[in-house]
Amino acid sequence: MRVFARWVSLLFAVCLVGVSGTRVLARRDPPPDVAQLMPDEDCPAPCWAGLQAGNLSDEALHAWLEFPPRGWRAERSKPTMTLPGAIDYWQITPLAGAPFGLAVVRVREPGGDAIELLPADLTLGEAVAALGAPEGILFHLGPDIAGVPMLQYQVSFREGDLAATGLLPADASHLAPGTPVEALIYRSRLVETSALAMDWRGFGPMARYYPQGVVP
Repeated sequence: MRVFARWVSLLFAVCLVGVSGTRVLARRDPPPDVAQLMPDEDCPAPCWAGLQAGNLSDEALHAWLEFPPRGWRAERSKPTMTLPGAIDYWQITPLAGAPFGLAVVRVREPGGDAIELLPADLTLGEAVAALGAPEGILFHLGPDIAGVPMLQYQVSFREGDLAATGLLPADASHLAPGTPVEALIYRSRLVETSALAMDWRGFGPMARYYPQGVVP
């Protein structure tokens, strides 16, 4: 009986290590298209690819754009979406994978600069898998698209240094892993938390966030 119990315990431990290892790998080794948008150990948020949000001088930005890292190419572009405070946009073309947008918010006060990445194809589920569980989420009314009312969400990671934002239909029944991310925002100055912000309650029915069926 003791031998059987030991084998069961050993099997359980092996399974636990396997599951934990899978989760660790999922966070540390996202697909290349996702990894290139994320912070890394050498450049933790609010730093991204050598650019430091909140401490971004003109000289540092121009040097980066002239010689982007990893063999990337940077070209000035027209915005695919308008971001508050962003006046400069570039298209970043990596050696492999889809190009993505880079927008810089320049605020002439300490810590005010922000870096915003506009991915070609990133989902909220991929961001959560790469970054871990968010700290909170905020919903508010967004613009109508083709006559359809939309909600804008903003999910905060890592004490607010990094956020993901996007749109979903106002009548959506679920917050799904496949929800598109329109922008990743790197910022060093914490934004005042809205009274409407909620703790992250995972993917699933919107009733997790609005049990009474009331949305902003």
